[in-house]
Amino acid sequence: MLSGAMLGAAGGSIIGAATGNPATGAAIGAVSGAVIGGVTNPCDLDLGTPYWRRHGGRRGYDERCRRHRND
Repeated sequence: MLSGAMLGAAGGSIIGAATGNPATGAAIGAVSGAVIGGVTNPCDLDLGTPYWRRHGGRRGYDERCRRHRND
């Protein structure tokens, strides 16, 4: 519910800024996001296996991205 409210507020403020009133857009987005987040069951939403899990987990990430880090 909280993450839905935050995402809704962010989206609403962007839409509100485009229409001239970001505060109202953020408020409407936050309420809408909270309601949608509150009534949605996370068990009903299947986004599939996460990318990092399909591609070697943390070790695979470290092997792929070691050349991009400054340590």
